[in-house]
Amino acid sequence: MFPAFFISAVALAHLYVVQRLAIAPAWPTWVEALLTTVAVAGFGSVVLVMLPLPRRGSLSRLLFWTENVWLGFVLLLMLATLASDGLHALAIVIAPAGWMNGDASQIRAWAVLIVALLAAARALHGGLRSPATQRIDVHLDRWPAHLDGFRIVQISDLHIGPIHRRRFAKEIADRVNALLPDLVAMTGDLVDGKVEDIGREVEPLGALSARYGVYFITGNHDVYSGADAWVSRCEELGWRALRNDRVFIAAGGPGFYLAGVDDEFGALVDPNEALERALAGRDPDRALVLLAHRPRVFQRASELGVDLQLSGHTHGGQIWPGGWFARLRDRWIAGPHRLRESQLYVSRGTGSFGPPMRLGSPAEITELVLRSSDRSQGDRPVSVPDLSNAPIHRGEVPRRPRAGVESDGEPAEGQRQRDHTAACRRGASFPKDPVPVQDLVHRSATMRCTRARGGHFVNSRGSASPYTTNA
Repeated sequence: MFPAFFISAVALAHLYVVQRLAIAPAWPTWVEALLTTVAVAGFGSVVLVMLPLPRRGSLSRLLFWTENVWLGFVLLLMLATLASDGLHALAIVIAPAGWMNGDASQIRAWAVLIVALLAAARALHGGLRSPATQRIDVHLDRWPAHLDGFRIVQISDLHIGPIHRRRFAKEIADRVNALLPDLVAMTGDLVDGKVEDIGREVEPLGALSARYGVYFITGNHDVYSGADAWVSRCEELGWRALRNDRVFIAAGGPGFYLAGVDDEFGALVDPNEALERALAGRDPDRALVLLAHRPRVFQRASELGVDLQLSGHTHGGQIWPGGWFARLRDRWIAGPHRLRESQLYVSRGTGSFGPPMRLGSPAEITELVLRSSDRSQGDRPVSVPDLSNAPIHRGEVPRRPRAGVESDGEPAEGQRQRDHTAACRRGASFPKDPVPVQDLVHRSATMRCTRARGGHFVNSRGSASPYTTNA
């Protein structure tokens, strides 16, 4: 059903663009034929990619690249043409009759083509550049005071496949490890493709390391690609999949719950029922962080008392003005949000889907620094080290611990966890200058952060702006 709808929509877009830019301006016959041939060839590449062809080999990757870049260009070309037609219609109302002759129509077509090409070049540059590191302070009322400064690094929507491949996966692993996270959360849409086709492409992500583990939930694209097979593959990498359940993270005192739910496309039960199953029987006095691919889960999660939800899925719209259309489907598109006593952070995604383009919505790796809102501690300035220009860590990384993490809701502190923590401190490779090791471990006061209105999300530059990128 969806492939037929998609092909029909793409066909209509091509017909509209050809009519307005190739036929209507009354070009010489050879120019009209050339533009039409290019459009037909581009549409043909879209149809070929939709067919059940082999997804391996250089030829297949070249076809995917051609089709996806063309698709992004046609989208921008259609938007530019629509804007031009709107301005033209307005001009007809206020301008004298006959002011737009054939030559002027050709000038308008040239202008549309140039604008679309420039926008596509800017979007392609935005899609291929490294993700920005987004650092956010999150103040939670129930967050344990002794875990003040606990860092969760969120990656989401990598879409490893024909476009984003092994080298991209290695870059993300290196970037995340350089942040020395306490916990890594992958909030869905890891892949676009079957395990047998692209299983090797995700291998570098097995190097991801965090003191309390790497956790994964399914997104809708993981479901399309075979969720069960990919969950098994991720577990081979050393990750822990949360499929409508939770774990307890014990960290030398009162810990917190980490819960995760499957994407609703792959859930065997109603999404609300899956969420309630994951949260049932927990201690209500302990903080709970929820991983849910779709932001819309936040409506019900806030009713159930979730302290913080981490989501992705929307890509922030990816290509402007995609965010406007995304809001017709999802209430929360990007950045921090609050509902009742619960908070939500929606990642714009670490990779991209379809066209390797981003315009007005840069990709991100998100470092969330969790802070206790216990007023007895006072509002002290905090510091989060800025690693934007630090060398990427490529050394040996300590593996994920299992001690202190239990799925039955009870803490399990012991000598194994203390031994692992000591090993992390002895053996972890830290980025070298200009960021001193002590700044990374103890987060000494090098940058002051101010509290945003309501005392919640604060970015690492001290601005109360809800969404600032450290590119």
